[in-house]
Amino acid sequence: MADRTAAVVALATYIVGGSVAIGWRLWWQWRRTGSTGFKGVSGTIGSAEWFGGLGFILGVLVTVAAPVLQLAGIVDVRVLARQRADRAEHRGDRGLRTARGVDRVAGPPRGEPYLLKVHGGSYREYAGTVGRFVPRTGLIH
Repeated sequence: MADRTAAVVALATYIVGGSVAIGWRLWWQWRRTGSTGFKGVSGTIGSAEWFGGLGFILGVLVTVAAPVLQLAGIVDVRVLARQRADRAEHRGDRGLRTARGVDRVAGPPRGEPYLLKVHGGSYREYAGTVGRFVPRTGLIH
């Protein structure tokens, strides 16, 4: 399928599917209560209602962005997907697997023993003050 055709199909599917799903629910709510219940971005800034409305709008915009950017020729979504898959292959020390076998080693494990071996005292000093995951927890002495 051509890039432009794929983007049009994705956008049309999103618009039709979203309209049916959201439209059906709004209509059902309106029939039962006399109100759709949709208030958009409402409430005071920072309130749960405000974040809920903002999150909904941002979610719609982000979801529509990929096929629109593809149609505009700004982004090739297939390239982005391939790059994401490549990053997954580069994690750890497995190396990049290609048709020729292991083409390139992504690097040594990034664990603490490796860091201590390579950087010695400077890493031990750093890890003794910073901690891992949560500040001041898991300190090395």
